[in-house]
Amino acid sequence: MPDKKASRSQHLCVGSALVCVALAWVLSLNSNYGSGDYVFGSVLSTSVWCLTLLGALLFLAAQWRSLGHHALFNPLLAVAVNLLLSSLIFNANVPLYLDMMGTAFVAIVYGPVLGMGTALLTACLASINNPLLLGYLPVALVVAYLFGWLARRGAFNRMLVMMLTGAGVGIVAGLLTTMCTLLLPGEYGQSGPIKLMALWELILHDERLAVLLQSLSSDLIDKAFTALVVCVAIRFAPQPILRLYDYPETRPSRDRVLTQDRFTLSLDEEPPRNLLGRMQRYF
Repeated sequence: MPDKKASRSQHLCVGSALVCVALAWVLSLNSNYGSGDYVFGSVLSTSVWCLTLLGALLFLAAQWRSLGHHALFNPLLAVAVNLLLSSLIFNANVPLYLDMMGTAFVAIVYGPVLGMGTALLTACLASINNPLLLGYLPVALVVAYLFGWLARRGAFNRMLVMMLTGAGVGIVAGLLTTMCTLLLPGEYGQSGPIKLMALWELILHDERLAVLLQSLSSDLIDKAFTALVVCVAIRFAPQPILRLYDYPETRPSRDRVLTQDRFTLSLDEEPPRNLLGRMQRYF
């Protein structure tokens, strides 16, 4: 269960996964990394990809016995959501990413370990045609951990606190994105963020400051929006979708998401029956 104390084997899996990810990220900073358009085009990029995949599998293995089959199926569904949304916005002129909706969902419902595994698995599949994506592994890992860790501490109980928490995660992600962008041996290539960065550089005439402001503004909005969409989806999902993750071991996690309104300590025992009435209590 997500709230049970981890065993020694789980600690070993998580520790080994972190070592694999750290090594993969250090290798991705090599000046020769990302020179090709295909991740299997060189030994270096292939090694980075394999280490990332191994890290993802170790994170998933850490939860193999403690959760049911849905805890392995739903991360795969979350990866598909991440890839779909990120591919839809990749060439749009919108300075957002939308690549962590599924990751945030898994991290909030199942905990940070499965969230980090989902983030790494998404990075593996997304980087096949764009190896430079693996240069942002610290961002994906830290954001997934924060969503899961903060959810367990009730940071998504209230709508206003949830939005502020999402914005805070966005600020942390923005700082990490800035670090990774400045260290990256090549240019990532998503049109929306690049155009926003060019605008900041035109105004400020400082490339590093432009990278910082673009990352902070993009990630702050992106992660706050992600928190809003995911928490509303968890709380108000229709019954067919609810069946995918409504299990005894996940109910304590779901009970920490939007279960308090603006003023009182808990919601009414008899909530409004229609969706609009239920959502109005949070604003």
